[in-house]
Amino acid sequence: MDKKRLKSNFLVYLSKILYRKGILCKLKLTVLIVLMLLLKQPFHLHFYKKKEEKLITSAAANMKVDGFRKGKVPAHIVKARYGKQLKDDAQTEALRDLYTQALAELKVTAELVVGEPSFSKFEEKEGGLELVMKLSFKPSVNVEGYKECIPEYKTPKVTKKEISERLEKTLALIADLKTVEEKRAVKSGDFVVIDFEGFLDGVAFEGGKAEGYTLEIGSNSFIPGFEDGIIGMKVGKEKEIELTFPENYGNKELAGKATVFKVTVKEIKVKDVPETPSEEMIKKLLPGVENASLEVLEEQIETEIRNEKLAKLFNEEVKPKFVENVLEKIALDLPENIVDQEIDLQMRGVFGKMDEATIKEYSENPEKIKRKKRRIQKTMLRKVLN
Repeated sequence: MDKKRLKSNFLVYLSKILYRKGILCKLKLTVLIVLMLLLKQPFHLHFYKKKEEKLITSAAANMKVDGFRKGKVPAHIVKARYGKQLKDDAQTEALRDLYTQALAELKVTAELVVGEPSFSKFEEKEGGLELVMKLSFKPSVNVEGYKECIPEYKTPKVTKKEISERLEKTLALIADLKTVEEKRAVKSGDFVVIDFEGFLDGVAFEGGKAEGYTLEIGSNSFIPGFEDGIIGMKVGKEKEIELTFPENYGNKELAGKATVFKVTVKEIKVKDVPETPSEEMIKKLLPGVENASLEVLEEQIETEIRNEKLAKLFNEEVKPKFVENVLEKIALDLPENIVDQEIDLQMRGVFGKMDEATIKEYSENPEKIKRKKRRIQKTMLRKVLN
């Protein structure tokens, strides 16, 4: 991934994060607008009556009341028993109709609405209900000039030493094991062939025995202390290793229990890593590559290391600076109702941790509260981009 390619990918990156966060609603990027719609709509009495009558008829058809056949319950009895609930249900249906009507008039779909509708006015009157409903929509975003937000950076270099070290580690992954002929003790990094058996209170427990088991010392594949206990042992020697199973060990019968493992080292082995990889090893590491060679392998390793460094640079340096620049240069207004909800939630959390003196200070200084809210809003924008 060279510098030019990384730079060209920033638009894709920005588009993806905006879409993921629910900001980008169109493929074509236009000026960012958070559309706040105020709908002032009176619901007249006859509108309610129709809704209520429909609900009463539906309820009467299914109610069971002593003295009346099913489906023959008079409307006034239904209303007397369930009047408040029917009124609430009629309001709910009426509001749903208004919501659908508003979207139709605006020629937008429900998928573009962000959050729940909010009401700044909701008053019952003789003629019905008067309300003001506010809707927020997912905006489009204009990211023109985003390239100017990309900070300058230097493409990381890869040294020959880094390539050599990575090559050695890569070869070790596919290298065969060879037996150590010299009489020496086990050390970290060795592979040992062992026989072992575990005991609880002098009695062997199920699953605690194996013969001819190959274990890499330092792999931490056994319980803590087991591999350390083998370090220093020599071939043919037997040792008792006293250990305690972890409290969170998967087998509850062993968890937290003291145990003794009797271990015998049968062989010590190491990875047979050649200074120069064979042709067979190179082909194994470069499957499907024509004219596979050591030079091609080293070039691939160099590219791999450079991409890793670029990714680290991008995540730790370039991306944070890019986000800061976007916040300064590109308008990113979030839907008002979502912002208000988040600010209120965070402000409650902030005030919940304050002492009485600090709360009083804020209550007497509205401008200080506004500044606090602006900081919270800026933090929210950073979260959107991250």
